[in-house]
Amino acid sequence: MVVLANQDGSPAPGDIERQLAVLLQARADDPDDAQALSKVRRIFDGLLEAKIDRSLLLRGEMTYRHFEVKFKEKALGLSTLELPGGKLARA
Repeated sequence: MVVLANQDGSPAPGDIERQLAVLLQARADDPDDAQALSKVRRIFDGLLEAKIDRSLLLRGEMTYRHFEVKFKEKALGLSTLELPGGKLARA
């Protein structure tokens, strides 16, 4: 499986690939697996046709922020997703 992202150095492609692999190999005994698998297949089929159904990718009003943390000899990027209410989302 190949996953691409439009941001260099992002862990997103690896994260997406792992999550897709889990969903594509879903167990039949979990009632949520069939619905999740159907959603992933619709996303994948759309990508094959160079189309993105953004309604399948919404994150529920999260706020994305990117910070640059500067040290004496190095700078690091820090990205956060804030949920309504102020809590940060886990990756």
